[in-house]
Amino acid sequence: MKIVYKINHQTVTKKEFDKHGRAMDLEGLRQHKGHSCSTYPMRSDALGINPDQIVEQMAADKRHGVPTEYDSKTGEAILTDPSHRRRLSEANGMFDLNGGYGDPQRGGRN
Repeated sequence: MKIVYKINHQTVTKKEFDKHGRAMDLEGLRQHKGHSCSTYPMRSDALGINPDQIVEQMAADKRHGVPTEYDSKTGEAILTDPSHRRRLSEANGMFDLNGGYGDPQRGGRN
């Protein structure tokens, strides 16, 4: 199997490819596996709370099995991935009216 190196759809040598810093190590590939976009971590005002209630809400989230961090100044929920968004929304009785498959659903996923 021969490796073909390309930059902007043009075949280049390995030396040119490495020179431009386009090579991604395997560890970098593992970190991005399964993520189709770069919208996460996402901050959500809708799932946020009053900053004075962060400690209590973090404890409640942990009891529901959805540990979540909040911005200490704004109270916004910091969501790590789509699954985290769905689980936190459903744990708090919220859903996405415009959502599709995999988004928070009305009534949860019994």
